[in-house]
Amino acid sequence: MNLKEFIKNKKLEVDTFVCNFDKQNYGYALFNTGYVGRRNTTACVIFDKNLDIVYFDNTITYIYNDDYTDIFNIARGELQGVINSSGQEIIPCIYDSISLCRGYREVNEKTPIWVRKDKKEALFDRNGNQISKLYDDINFWNEISSYYIFRDNEYSGVIDDSGKELFKLKWAILDFLTEKILIYKDNFEFGLIDVNGKILTEAKYEHIKKINDNTFIGIKPDRTAKILNLNELEQQI
Repeated sequence: MNLKEFIKNKKLEVDTFVCNFDKQNYGYALFNTGYVGRRNTTACVIFDKNLDIVYFDNTITYIYNDDYTDIFNIARGELQGVINSSGQEIIPCIYDSISLCRGYREVNEKTPIWVRKDKKEALFDRNGNQISKLYDDINFWNEISSYYIFRDNEYSGVIDDSGKELFKLKWAILDFLTEKILIYKDNFEFGLIDVNGKILTEAKYEHIKKINDNTFIGIKPDRTAKILNLNELEQQI
């Protein structure tokens, strides 16, 4: 059925309607179909550039797309999953929360999908394959780096877009300063480390601030300061 005929015949209340054929091959819509008791019932359709409906589902209660790929984050009741344009579940609808994109960062084919279930988090690729182990936390929304900080019991570390674990430290706190440089906190003081786990400075500063991508300033406990040049630090190691 064509979308125009569907809307005309059903006369349904539109809840969500997204169509961006400049970037994608499919649009989607969610309609309110009435109530069963106090529960709102819905109908979801996915349609192509000719406005022909390619998928219909009256169990979906939420649908979202990333404006890049033709996959869709959906919910059935309280649980979420991911389907493709034909309605096939590529990530089963068993998760508490899912995100197809990283805040305001541009999505590409390497951008993983973040999932959360039973207070554990993991990454999937955009074909629905799990690419990381389950962690206690994955900092998926950082706006500085394309890498991800994870927390796993007493360890913190970094993984990349493929889910590969690059390094981990015990009882450390990590935060990105640039794309590939982080500060790490050990025994209440800070140092610099790169995404591959190479220690660039000992943890001996009260604060470390970024001046530019290659230069930082470290403030010592005695309040004296030291300029930390990334090129010089790497040559010293």
